[in-house]
Amino acid sequence: MAVAVGTAGVVAASYLGWTDGRAPRGRAHRTGDGAVIAALPTDRAEVDRLIRGFEAQVRVAPNVAAFDFLGDLYLTRGRLTGDLTAYTQAAAAAERALAIAPRHEDARAVLARTSLALHDFSRARTLASEIVGDDPSRLDLVAVGGDASLELGDVDAARVALEAVASRAPGAASVTARLARLAYVTGDAAQAAALAARAETEAASTGATGSVLSFYPALRGSFAFAVGRYDEASACYERALRLAPGDRVALAGMARVRAAQGRTDDAISLYERAAALVPEPATMAALGDLYRIAGRDADARAAFATVEAVGRLQPAYGRAVANYLSDHRRHVGDAVDRALAELRAGRHDVFGHDAAAWALLAAGRVDDAVAEARRALRYDTPDPLLRYHAGMVFAAAGDRRAATRLLRSALALSPHFDPVQAPRARAELRRLEKGEA
Repeated sequence: MAVAVGTAGVVAASYLGWTDGRAPRGRAHRTGDGAVIAALPTDRAEVDRLIRGFEAQVRVAPNVAAFDFLGDLYLTRGRLTGDLTAYTQAAAAAERALAIAPRHEDARAVLARTSLALHDFSRARTLASEIVGDDPSRLDLVAVGGDASLELGDVDAARVALEAVASRAPGAASVTARLARLAYVTGDAAQAAALAARAETEAASTGATGSVLSFYPALRGSFAFAVGRYDEASACYERALRLAPGDRVALAGMARVRAAQGRTDDAISLYERAAALVPEPATMAALGDLYRIAGRDADARAAFATVEAVGRLQPAYGRAVANYLSDHRRHVGDAVDRALAELRAGRHDVFGHDAAAWALLAAGRVDDAVAEARRALRYDTPDPLLRYHAGMVFAAAGDRRAATRLLRSALALSPHFDPVQAPRARAELRRLEKGEA
C-alpha cells in the first residue's frame, strides 16, 4: 500500500514546528526540581525527564503555567515519537490550564496545535483564528490556520495565510516547507522540490540538528519519490537518517524507495524498524504487502490485523485505514463510511476525495466514485497514487480515454510507486490499450 505524498504531508504538517526547535517566544518554566527551562528540548530522554518533573509539579501545585508547558512537552513527545496518545495528553493539559484561566493564550495555542495533530482541522482553524484575532502578532497560529485550511481543502485560504507569514518571517524553514507542500498539492512538483530544498538549507542555517533537521531532507525525499527520482529520494532519506537514525518517517520513506528499487528484504527491514517505533496503519499495510510478496503469509496477516486494530482505536487514522481496506477489498462498507466521514467533517482536500473515490469503487458505486475522482483531480496534483486511483475509477466507468491517460501519467511519474498497485496499473493499462487497438 503506497503512501501518497499528500497523506504523508498531513502527518508532516503536525510535525512542523514554528521555531525549528527553539522555545516559543522566549518562555521560561521551572520544573519540580527547581531547574529553569528556557527552550523546548528535542532529545526524547530529556523531554521525558521534563514531563515527569512537570507532572509531579502539577500534582502538588496545579497552575496555569505548568499545565501550559506540560502541554508543550507532550506535543514535543508526539512530534518525536508519532504517538497519538501524547497529543491527547497535550490536549488534556491545555484543558486543565484553560479551566483555571479560560482565555490563556498559550494554552489555547497548545490546543490548536493538538487539534491539528489529531486531524481535527476545523477546530484547529477556529482556535487559531480566535487567537490571531486577539493577538495578530502570533504568526505561529497564522501558520497553524494555514495548515488546517490546506487539510480542509481550502487552498486559497491556506495560500493567503502562509504567504502572509512568509512575508513577515522571511527565511523560516518551517514556513518554506509549508509552501512547498502547497505547491505540490496545487500541481507544481518542480516548485515544491525547489522550496523543500530551500527549507532544508534554511533549517541547517539556524543550527537545527537531529530530528528537527531530519524532517527537511525527508520532505524532499517524499517529493522526489512521487516523481520517480528514486536515487535522489534515497539520498535525501539517507541524510535524514544520518541526522536521526530512529526517525520513523525517514525509515518508512526509505522503505518505499527500496521497495521501488526491487530490494524487498531491505524494504521489509526498514518498515519493521519504523513499525517498532509506532505501528501506523500506512506503515503496517505496506509491510503486510511486502510480507505477502515475500511469501510470509502469517506475518502479512499479523500486519494487516494490526492495521485494523489500530484503526479501531485511533480515529485520526481514518483515511489511512480506509485506503488499506479499499486496497485489499476488505470491509468495503467500513472503508466508504470512514472516507465519507472525513468529507462530512469538512475535510475536502484532494486526498480526501481520492480516498472516497477509491472506497466507493471498491464498494461498486462507480458513478459516485467518478464524481469524487473528478474532485480529487481538480489541481492536477502530481501524485501517482491519486492518478492511479482515478484511472481505475474511469476504467470501471467505461471511459477508456480518461483511464488510459491517467494510468499512463501515474506510471510515467513514478513507475514503481507501489509494489502491489503499480503492477495492477500496468495490467489495466495493457487491457485498455488492447481494447483501443
